[in-house]
Amino acid sequence: MNTQAHGASRIQASKYDVPTTVALLKKELEGRGIPIFAEFDHQRNAQEVQLELRETRVLVFGAPAVGTLLMQENQSIAFELPLRIAVWQEKNGAVFLAVPDMDLLAAAYGLGHLPAVGKIRDLLEILARIVSEPADLSGARPF
Repeated sequence: MNTQAHGASRIQASKYDVPTTVALLKKELEGRGIPIFAEFDHQRNAQEVQLELRETRVLVFGAPAVGTLLMQENQSIAFELPLRIAVWQEKNGAVFLAVPDMDLLAAAYGLGHLPAVGKIRDLLEILARIVSEPADLSGARPF
C-alpha cells in the first residue's frame, strides 16, 4: 500500500472513481456492522451555491463501543470522533482518500497503550487496502 502522511491523516491513491471508492468503503463498513453516521458530498454542496468543485465526499463512521473506550481514557479525543474518510478527485483525474493516522492521534492524546487503537488502525488499513487493490465490483452500487 502506497500511503503518504499528511498531518494527522494518511493519504493514498484509489484504483477506482469516487462513487465506486465510496461504495466499496460503505459496503465494507456496513458488512462489519459499523454505523455510517453521515455522508457529505462537497461537490453537490458547492453546486448549490453556484461554485465548482471536483468530486469530494466524506464518510463519517464509527463504533460507539470502541470510541467510548478511547473517550473514557481521554475525553478530548471526542474532537477526532467519529472517524472520517475523505475521498476526492484531483485535476488529473486521480482519486485519493485520506484516513486518520491512528498512531499520531493515539500519541497526541496519550492513548497508544489502548488495544482499541490497534483495532481502529487495522480497520483503517483494511479500508484503504480495499480501494487500492482490485476488487469484485459486481455487488458494489455507487449512489
